[in-house]
Amino acid sequence: MVYRLSENPFLIQASQAIAAAPFAYILCDHPKELPTDYVSMAEGHHDMILGMQESPEAAVRVTRRLIGNGWITRAARWHRPPHRRCRAGKPHMRISRRTFLLTTAAGAAPAKKLRVLVIDGINNHDWQAGTKEIRRILDAAGRFTVAVSTSPPKDAPTAAWDAWRPDFQSRDVIVSNFNGGHLADGVRWPRPVEETFEAAVRRGCGFVSFHAANNAFLGWEDYNEMIGLGWRDINYGPGLIVDENEKVVVVPAGQGLGPGHGPPHTFTMSMMDPRHPITAGMPKQWLHPTEQLTHGQHGPANPKHGALEKELRILTYALSKDSHRREPMDWVRTWGAGRVYVTLLGHTSRNSENPNCRCAGFETLFARGVEWAASGRVTIPMPARFPSAQDIVYSS
Repeated sequence: MVYRLSENPFLIQASQAIAAAPFAYILCDHPKELPTDYVSMAEGHHDMILGMQESPEAAVRVTRRLIGNGWITRAARWHRPPHRRCRAGKPHMRISRRTFLLTTAAGAAPAKKLRVLVIDGINNHDWQAGTKEIRRILDAAGRFTVAVSTSPPKDAPTAAWDAWRPDFQSRDVIVSNFNGGHLADGVRWPRPVEETFEAAVRRGCGFVSFHAANNAFLGWEDYNEMIGLGWRDINYGPGLIVDENEKVVVVPAGQGLGPGHGPPHTFTMSMMDPRHPITAGMPKQWLHPTEQLTHGQHGPANPKHGALEKELRILTYALSKDSHRREPMDWVRTWGAGRVYVTLLGHTSRNSENPNCRCAGFETLFARGVEWAASGRVTIPMPARFPSAQDIVYSS
């Protein structure tokens, strides 16, 4: 099937509803059409083949760029049909909306559960409670199998650290609930573990940074680039905020506030990116309860893969009563072939019921973020009850 998306708007809606669709060909006249015509369709599908009338070479070139940006997970070279050249804007085949929906639904295979590895063991938060909440949320989603690898304690002997070797290679996504400290003397993983982790993400394993995990590993260059923004000194590098028009603004190193937060409180989350599969279908705003609203996060001064404002895609933000700025709360990026999702939500403390983790908004964001990082798509639906700008909704 070959379609021109701009002439088939129903395909955009269908792509949101049918995540496991079979191969579909997309026909565009020129790469410049892709940002408006292609994105919504690509984000809802696992397998895409991009075809372009300009030339097969142009198709391959643009497809590789889209893969690098994380829009699609795999693609195949398009070959022009022999002995014919289709006219601009004309599909090879026409089918009804009903036929398309029935065909794609019938062709969808049951989704294989995604393999998650949670890393914990050291944190300035209650990491046992955090891992418990992570498992609860992912188990309830029904999309994952979850394993946990707990590091030795900070004061463990060298032999214990030498024996700790998490199995990154067999996982679809790694979730870090580990924070060895944000200063230079913070606990690092053994270098062989770090190298195996880097290799896994580089080859396509997803990575999720949970709450304080972006505090960790000040001296680990690749990790700092993966997370994009971390709990770093004001002079470490630039930060990002969101202005009143929802434009991303760079805060130069040495300016603004250093990292921090006030006491946990209820605040309004704002969804910034309705096109990304993690946030697709979410309301513009909703209340999130009893959470730390972190401000003043900073990224590397000279990242190898490009400027932060171009590499990070901010999904949500919240207006901080401390910084008086709109601070990013959730964002994504790609690193090598891997997809990275970072959330600053999910604070846990000892002797607390941590109601923020049972907010339906957070649960949905997190489960979808893990699924996207693991697979490049989202099949987890919006819950029947989701918080609004006036009401908090807790899971049952």
